[in-house]
Amino acid sequence: MINRSLIGSVKHVYSEDEAFDRSDAAAFDAAMKAFLKDGDLSILPLREGRTPAVFVLRPLKRLVNQHVNDLLLNNQASQAFTEAVAFGLAKAEGYSVDDIPVQLAYEKQEVKRRGFRLTEDCLDQIFDTKLFTELGLRIIEISQLDFRRGQG
Repeated sequence: MINRSLIGSVKHVYSEDEAFDRSDAAAFDAAMKAFLKDGDLSILPLREGRTPAVFVLRPLKRLVNQHVNDLLLNNQASQAFTEAVAFGLAKAEGYSVDDIPVQLAYEKQEVKRRGFRLTEDCLDQIFDTKLFTELGLRIIEISQLDFRRGQG
């Protein structure tokens, strides 16, 4: 029997966020690994008075997931991660660019019923290669069935 259940949206923090205390690299790595497993933000070591940006990510819909996987299979990883972020980034809390808080803007994608996607202007505003790679990988991960998480 298959019990299909993708997880809902998840909170994610960028591992390179300046709010993190990395004075003990091994402890930070262990805390980040634990956070990725259970989503508990409180276990992450922070520098005093600092708060990391929190990104709310949602799984990709079937057609978008297929599109992203096709890009990956065609050695277009950068474009795949950008598309994953465009469709999978639901919210950015405490994230600013040039000291201006980011307001995400979406547009409806009528092509192949893909749903809502961040606008190109919004993607350009928040683009950072490392950030998009990390967020894109996490969005792709939460969009797949994982039997280790009791899915499928």
